[in-house]
Amino acid sequence: MKVPFETEPDLDLESFFSDSGRIARLLPGYEQRPGQKEMALKLEQCFEQGRHTVIEAGTGTGKSLAYIVPAVKYAVKSGVKAVISTYTINLQEQLINQDIPFTARAVDFEFKAGIAKGRNNYICKRRLHYALENKKTLFDAPPGELAELKQWAETTNDGSLSTIPFNPSPSVWDAVKSEHGNCKGRKCPHRKECFYSKARKELEQCELIVLNHSLLLSDLMLRSRGASILPSYEAVVIDEAHNLQKAAEDHFGINISNNAVDFTLRGLYDSKKRKGLLAQFDDEKLKTKLKNSRKACEVFFKQVESYYEHTCRENNGKCGPEDLTDNLSVELKELRLALSNIREKFSEEEKKSDTAEELRRAVERLSAFESDISSFVQQPKAADDENRHIYWIEKGGKKQFPRYSLRSAPINAGKDLKECLFDKFESVALTSATLSCSSGKKGFSFFAGNVGLEEYDSLMLGSFFDYKKNVKVVAEADLPEPSSPDFVPAAAQALKGWIANAGGGTLVLFTSYYMLKNFAEELEYWAFENSREIFMQQKGISRTRLVENFKNSDSGILLGTESFWQGVDLPGDALKCVAIMRLPFSVPNHPLTQGKIEQIKANGQNPFISFQLPSAIIRFKQGFGRLIRRKTDSGSVVILDSRVMKKFYGKKFLEVLPECSMFAKSQGQLHPLNINQRE
Repeated sequence: MKVPFETEPDLDLESFFSDSGRIARLLPGYEQRPGQKEMALKLEQCFEQGRHTVIEAGTGTGKSLAYIVPAVKYAVKSGVKAVISTYTINLQEQLINQDIPFTARAVDFEFKAGIAKGRNNYICKRRLHYALENKKTLFDAPPGELAELKQWAETTNDGSLSTIPFNPSPSVWDAVKSEHGNCKGRKCPHRKECFYSKARKELEQCELIVLNHSLLLSDLMLRSRGASILPSYEAVVIDEAHNLQKAAEDHFGINISNNAVDFTLRGLYDSKKRKGLLAQFDDEKLKTKLKNSRKACEVFFKQVESYYEHTCRENNGKCGPEDLTDNLSVELKELRLALSNIREKFSEEEKKSDTAEELRRAVERLSAFESDISSFVQQPKAADDENRHIYWIEKGGKKQFPRYSLRSAPINAGKDLKECLFDKFESVALTSATLSCSSGKKGFSFFAGNVGLEEYDSLMLGSFFDYKKNVKVVAEADLPEPSSPDFVPAAAQALKGWIANAGGGTLVLFTSYYMLKNFAEELEYWAFENSREIFMQQKGISRTRLVENFKNSDSGILLGTESFWQGVDLPGDALKCVAIMRLPFSVPNHPLTQGKIEQIKANGQNPFISFQLPSAIIRFKQGFGRLIRRKTDSGSVVILDSRVMKKFYGKKFLEVLPECSMFAKSQGQLHPLNINQRE
């Protein structure tokens, strides 16, 4: 419900974003960005009228300020709170450390902003005290680590994991972090110095709250049950909205691994080390139940491993109902009941103890594992296909210590988003540089359908950058199609010239790691002879580290798959050429993709036209967007997939790009390309 406007901040957005406005006075050399002003005015209108809106704002629009200013103006005028949700930590930090402080200097009214973090990001002083008192029986903590944490906790004002000057070991952080199921609330002796409570109280005083998609979804789900994590808010801005569907699929599904279950059970009691929460109990029956649970965990996940390796690897891990035998959830239930029974036998005074809280937390964890494993094995039938979940097994971790995860996701995450987000809030604004797959409002229908958005305004804004002057797009028309065994050698040969003449670094984007490795082998000798270093995505090297090494190189070659198509920022000479190996169609054999395709077919539609093609177009735009990150950037985008020239759908990929100098390369010559003409 809206609160009538009582205060009127003197902030005219038309003037604010003009050449002589407040931004210009604070930023010498500021150039007005028409798209930025248009976006801000549109959001102001939607907040005041209670409308949802979808805005695609190209790179360089300045969209952060374009949504911060109208959001905080609306919040202050209405006496409510607004939240801004992002997918990445990098954008959160940019908003909190740069864009919001700048806005505070530029506007003529006061407001407070804060960042919301999940409870598990904060240290709990009560649990830290308990861990210090019981460190000899709880775990083998690295020498001095708990003492370092204690010293830090006594001096920090924040108390969150990201501000600790070292990385706590997993077992130690698990023992000291704040948890919902392990909190004494007002009865806690440390309540006055509780970092999580302090952060929550500070958010109560904020008009603007920044958080990530995962925390937003957690709060929305709790609100549907009458609880909450955050203070009440009325306006929602979702940046990096192209990742909202993925965040929802992860959030509303199952993700449980052998490592997670074993970690929890070892935390209760490790018989080899004789350490753990239950070490203080002289109860052999209880320890036997724990031993049985650990054995059941080993047997169950050995079964998962065998099933994956011998049966469902060919189906990319897809797992059907009753394909596995559930011997584990029964043992976890037995252990859970035994732990509950111990707690019930405590005296009234003992029930107030920290040990009782630790037992309560263990019971909740075991209950969650029990429920997820049982649901995964049984795969209960949904009331209708729209509510159906897809179930699969994923393999990860190291070769010597593989991790097998039981995964599920809703086939239609938009249904959940509609119920907990769009039906509950009058004004939700969604923005990104890549939301549409064609021009006009119709171009947003694919995205809107995926996230469950039905009635909305829309705005499509071009980029502030001069792509026609600074970007050359070249389609290699004569190469074999990517399915041909001749494609990788031919593509490598074609790309050598572009790399040699790039004048800086080259990013090569792939849709499969298999093709990436083959390409690296084809290019290796040439790169060595031409003093070009290859930076290849591989296990054990983080994307951040790989990108930094590439930045510091002289005209290096960076090879990356899925995660490199977005979120990689390489301005200047660090990146002068982006090569797209093949059009980024979704791998059709991933269980979730398969499920969506089957669902579309069942509805009488063509999955290629209504799902695979629009998904690929949006990903293509994201890959293209890696090249130009600043106004002064320039370079080439080379498309090595000849289908962009030969197939009926190829034109659709080129049509969504900003106006560039486009060429087709055929028989060694560049020919100006009119996207309305095809061979």
